[in-house]
Amino acid sequence: MPLVAGSAKSGLGIDALQEVIHSFIPGNKSGTKILEEFGTRPKGGVKFSARAPFLGWAFAERTVNGDHMLEVRILDGTLKPNSQMKVLFGAPSAASEVAPTRMLGYGLQGRLDVLLSAGPGDVVLVPVPAEVRIQDRRGLILADRKLSFSSSSSEPAVGGDFAAGVVAAAPCVYALRMEALKPKEQEKLVSAIKVILRDEDGLCFEEDKRTGEKRLRFMGPLHMELVQERLAEEFHVLQLSLGPPRIGYFATPRASTTALAEHKSGGKTNIRKGIVHEKIGHTDAWAKVELAPGERNSGITVLEPAPCLLGRSAGVARGLANGLRAGLEMGTLGGLPVTDVTVRLKEAEVENEELAFLAAEAAVARALQLAATDVSVLEPYVQVQVDVPSAYLDGIVKDLEKRHGEIWGTQPSEGDAKLVLAEVPLKDMQNYAGDLQKLTDGNGFFTTTAQVYRELDSVRERQILQQQTAAVPH
Repeated sequence: MPLVAGSAKSGLGIDALQEVIHSFIPGNKSGTKILEEFGTRPKGGVKFSARAPFLGWAFAERTVNGDHMLEVRILDGTLKPNSQMKVLFGAPSAASEVAPTRMLGYGLQGRLDVLLSAGPGDVVLVPVPAEVRIQDRRGLILADRKLSFSSSSSEPAVGGDFAAGVVAAAPCVYALRMEALKPKEQEKLVSAIKVILRDEDGLCFEEDKRTGEKRLRFMGPLHMELVQERLAEEFHVLQLSLGPPRIGYFATPRASTTALAEHKSGGKTNIRKGIVHEKIGHTDAWAKVELAPGERNSGITVLEPAPCLLGRSAGVARGLANGLRAGLEMGTLGGLPVTDVTVRLKEAEVENEELAFLAAEAAVARALQLAATDVSVLEPYVQVQVDVPSAYLDGIVKDLEKRHGEIWGTQPSEGDAKLVLAEVPLKDMQNYAGDLQKLTDGNGFFTTTAQVYRELDSVRERQILQQQTAAVPH
């Protein structure tokens, strides 16, 4: 284990510390969460076993002795030199299959040693062709050449780190509170954060498009303190006000609804002798849709249109499909964003792509308005694995139950430790990382492996809907 000393205040040793963090602690994402970000999964799931087909996440690039190499965290299976594997998501087709002849790993004092094999959880360096590049923060997926993949769902799942107002259960995610700042101070803070983002791979800054809430995700409390120090010393931003992120509740209809909406054009307003005369426009497009509940955790699904609508021009078909999806993505039920819903186009009369989009979007908005009288409110839950010494097991179980968690059971872990499996409401996981350290004297850690949605009871449902109604400006 490397030992790094320095001064955070003066900056001495920080580069070395960040290199150690980057190399030895590549992140707190679970294998399942990484795959969720790509919207895919291997057929058969992730077994986290050395005997499973190889699956890895390339999160960084490095040049070692002139060779272009990917820094890979192994998620599943065993990797050996000359393994036949493919590169997914972002690699050009000419370099989609690779067979690295060697593999390096971090040894004593951080030096790179040649490895003969590596398994789940290991971080290794593998040489790849120069054209294999990481295109964005998600990185790349490396997998056994024979491993087949399937989409996580017909539509990217509602959730993710910052999608649709839902916050992943990372231990260091905060909402940026800027209400007390003047406009110029807000602009200065945001500009400073964007500059820091250029060389802080572990820092994430996102904005919820629905609510406008800005969120910062750090690698941990120490990382957060370092960012705050940089803001103060380099940009003279002395206050970084952070708070818990907003929990994203969703709504889904309980019953099917059919609605028709028209698009009108050509209307005019004339004022003669102080009297307003309005001329009603003529209907130039209309659409009829059917909105129905979907399977739980299925997200938004646009179904194939009625058979009578097949055969439309490509532009009109595209406009109709995009209008349906836009209507659901931006629409609400009882003031809450929509999920677990299907929509099907029943009838339509349109002439071009633009009118098709507008008519379909209006029909969905009308259907949501009609369905708002009978909805189910969904709350995000996370599936949690807590690894603790056996002596702390009872206290951890009781704490999870206080957080309204459902205990699924326990499994043996390394040595005398136990792995507690549970499902807990996301809102009750706030500050869990710090609380866990207090409960276990610093000897416990946890991961979240999935995010799902559960229906609220009738009392909580009414409370959430009343809060949303009160928040809507009149």
